[in-house]
Amino acid sequence: MNNTVLFHYFAFSLLAWLLAGNNFIACASETYTADSSNEMTASAPAKEAPTQSSLPGNTGTTTHHHSCPAKELQGDEKQIRIHAAKILEDLNNKIQEHENNGDNYFRRAFVFYRLKEYKQALNDCDQAMGLGVDHARIHLLKGEILFAQKKYNEALSEVNKSIELNSNKATAYALAAEVNSSLKEYARALQYSSKAIDLDPQNAHYYEIRADLAYTVEQYERCIKDCSQTLVLNPKSKVAYLLRSKAYMALNDLKQAKLDATKAKELAKDKTGSN
Repeated sequence: MNNTVLFHYFAFSLLAWLLAGNNFIACASETYTADSSNEMTASAPAKEAPTQSSLPGNTGTTTHHHSCPAKELQGDEKQIRIHAAKILEDLNNKIQEHENNGDNYFRRAFVFYRLKEYKQALNDCDQAMGLGVDHARIHLLKGEILFAQKKYNEALSEVNKSIELNSNKATAYALAAEVNSSLKEYARALQYSSKAIDLDPQNAHYYEIRADLAYTVEQYERCIKDCSQTLVLNPKSKVAYLLRSKAYMALNDLKQAKLDATKAKELAKDKTGSN
């Protein structure tokens, strides 16, 4: 999966997790509520903050809108930077007042990450780790930051550490799938995407990840099955229709391929379809 999609998807997932229960940013999440571990995380791709890009492999079809549980971090980059500046000011003041509060460093690390200021984000992660913040969450955030920098092996190391410390976070397995896909370790990526689904079977996005991986390794029937499950959970997913259309095309089922491609086009025009 390419870095643009990952940046937005895991940014919002991590934001929901690390800010769970915190009121310094208004929460606007409904379907992005809880996974099997009952922590705030990405549960379904609804109420989206628009982003578009492709999933792993050569399909070039998968695009997403992702729910952002923080209204202040939705919108275009200019708006995000305006709101993030206000959040940073608040966090800087809190850190000055309570310099031994690791949670504030951790939250600021996320904001720096969202602004693509990766060096500062990693520095704050290290500060938070030294002040007793949950190491599993820090390793996951560091993994995403390193992934955004295309440092795939380092990212994989951080994600594995997160999973070792907390083996019940679907978000971590999904990120592990993405990193392994970028390393062209598709078999492992498929295993991790399946684990994410096991932990959070109502998350349509995880089926999209596995469907695209299946397409990449030419498992077209499996791709179709996962796209169909995505549509059960999210009937307006253009991603699933486009990817399933390509899988049908690969199987020479031109009639079904055309039907799905047409449906995806209709959803794109409607603007209510989700990526």
